Amino acid sequence: MINKFFRLQRLKKQLKKLVALPFIFIGLVLLLCALFNLSAFFGVRDRILFFFTPVTRAASYPIQYLKKTTENINAYLNVFEENKQLKAENEALKSWQRTALKLSFEKQELSKLLNYRPVVQTKEYVVRLLIDYNSPFSQSVIIKGGRDIGLKKGNVLVSKEGLYGIVQSVGASTARALKVTDYYARLPVYVGENRYSAIMSGDNSRYPQITALPEEATVHVGDYVMTSGTAGVYPSGIPVGVIKSVQEGEITVDLFEKNDNLEFVRVIDYGSTVLLPDSCVSESDQ
Repeated sequence: MINKFFRLQRLKKQLKKLVALPFIFIGLVLLLCALFNLSAFFGVRDRILFFFTPVTRAASYPIQYLKKTTENINAYLNVFEENKQLKAENEALKSWQRTALKLSFEKQELSKLLNYRPVVQTKEYVVRLLIDYNSPFSQSVIIKGGRDIGLKKGNVLVSKEGLYGIVQSVGASTARALKVTDYYARLPVYVGENRYSAIMSGDNSRYPQITALPEEATVHVGDYVMTSGTAGVYPSGIPVGVIKSVQEGEITVDLFEKNDNLEFVRVIDYGSTVLLPDSCVSESDQ
């Protein structure tokens, strides 16, 4: 269609040139007549105009047709471009609709989290991170504060974004905490709106994996992950992250807390009486 349009444009230009040639010739004849005989000039002019009037009218028809055709093609091309733009805007609106639905669900989930009330009185401490071990073999931190401020094994570390880790061992003035990304970290969680029970397992990478899901569970990218409180190690309802990918039987979690350069964290004592077994402590902690 576009090639046809350009061919018509070239044909239109050529016809204009052909139509212009007789007028140039007539102009030269009239000029010569005016130079040699003025009265003859007017007579010749009238005859030429009388003769060429229907000719020029007939010659203008193809040009007018080409002009209308060109305008129609231009209008068609404009409609084509507008259609493409409308399709793009429609896809953008669908994307925003999906985002709005997701945000609506997130709002409901966050409202539930904000209404969470622990069944026991909690104690909170704001502590400084002294050493952050990020290696292929360990994902743990040393925090300033230990028995001197009342920290206990099993206390939970929480940042402003979400769950960060759990205290593994406590000294006089320092404590070691295991991040949820550590290879030895095993976290009971709920996944998705249906709150499927599962285990989030660290593997020393930024994206822990979901295991032990029920066979009938259906998990989607973007589903929320939060602590379930099973076994009493972690309390229920602490936000952890969202499902990042679901492929080939491997489900990974994008944690809410992604900052590897935290300076302060909150240590919360939920009053848990369940102590982690020594087998949960990484070899670097022993």
